[in-house]
Amino acid sequence: MADRVLVTGAAGFIGGRVAEDLERHGWDVTAIDLRAAPGGRTLCGDYRGPELHDQVRSGRFSAVVHQAAVSDTLQMDRALLDAMNTSGALALAESALVGGATFLYASSFSVYGRIRHDSPVAEDDVHDDALCSGPLNPYAESKLALDRAMIDMTDRGLLWAGLRYTNVFAAGERLQGRASSIISQILTKAARGDRIDLFADTMRASRDYVPAATVCAAVRGLLDSDFTPGVYNLGSGHATSFGDLLGWCAEFGGGRPADVRLVDNPIPDRYQYWTCADVSKLRAALPGWAGADIDVVRGEAEAVFDHARRALAAE
Repeated sequence: MADRVLVTGAAGFIGGRVAEDLERHGWDVTAIDLRAAPGGRTLCGDYRGPELHDQVRSGRFSAVVHQAAVSDTLQMDRALLDAMNTSGALALAESALVGGATFLYASSFSVYGRIRHDSPVAEDDVHDDALCSGPLNPYAESKLALDRAMIDMTDRGLLWAGLRYTNVFAAGERLQGRASSIISQILTKAARGDRIDLFADTMRASRDYVPAATVCAAVRGLLDSDFTPGVYNLGSGHATSFGDLLGWCAEFGGGRPADVRLVDNPIPDRYQYWTCADVSKLRAALPGWAGADIDVVRGEAEAVFDHARRALAAE
């Protein structure tokens, strides 16, 4: 019998990709979300529900991949963020401990806040004020609170990993406003010839973009290995500026420049101008993990652009 895995947040972009990837590689996947997913393969329900916890505690699942969360980085309701992103996730980790399941969960690269250098950021940098500011909003605070609380689970015997995703993207992503990856928003608008609004002070700002397939491979690799519990950065390890990204758009479009309008940045004090993950810890845990070099990132970006252009032609 295939190993059983519970994937929460499976109607979301990353959760859905992870669930599909695990099923494709032979796992018996139970997928759950508050929303229905395309195809009807996701159970509708709250991951905090007692019946689901009873199943986890019973040992039904050999692994839990927890992707459910409030993902709006501008959400200011701290009680909601704690319930969904921190205390709710900790309760699920407790159930996984009782049931003997490996527990992987989605953390966030936003926990580092304003990074005070221009080199890849390591996991321990979040503890050094000289290297980064720490969380810039309640969303990031809720993720870092979970990361810190999970440390106690190691001594209690839980095999767990918190994955600090950078900017995950892929062709075919359903754009959902600001919840969508910024790179997919830009590439799609450029392919369609739509205007792109960018903050005027961010043309040299850089982001670490990582293809969803790279994330799925890392999740699968961790579930198949005896890794050291802890928090792991999960990105490409490359920083691409918005200027370079717009250059890619022009190349993909046969030389046509994107229609860009520069607007004032309303949140300069809460804006991450640089994200680039040091993924050496994850590479050490997963020697067979290919990661994503800059050519892989650029190739996936071109696939997003082409997908958007084909969709426009089909309208």
